[in-house]
Amino acid sequence: MKEYYSTVEAAELCSVTRFSIINWTKKGILKSTKTPGGHRRIQRADLIAFIKTYKIGLGALNSEMLVSQADFLRCWEFHQGDKKKNAHNCKVCVVFLSDTKKCYALREHVTHQKIFCKTSCTSCEYYKKIHFE
Repeated sequence: MKEYYSTVEAAELCSVTRFSIINWTKKGILKSTKTPGGHRRIQRADLIAFIKTYKIGLGALNSEMLVSQADFLRCWEFHQGDKKKNAHNCKVCVVFLSDTKKCYALREHVTHQKIFCKTSCTSCEYYKKIHFE
């Protein structure tokens, strides 16, 4: 996992031009450092914070290039501390049993029908956290 990204790499992740990235770094909107050769480098944590704050390139947060497995919480890990009893029975859930990375992605393959949990995905706190709603 890279710790620093060039302006070209950051632009690709944010779906903008490198000139947008350069302008944002000049204005101080996006933190960067300069190499001895004068090239800008953006730290991974700063790029993630920028994406979350300005909601530019949200798809990049699901990118294996930007978010490491250690940074990603699966739904059962998120719901593990859920105080509501019987809200999520993760141990028997198909998402848990299949080790699916994104529970809501299963809806594309099978109908929801509340077989994963007792709530709809759009009202789920985990879904909202992942999609920054």
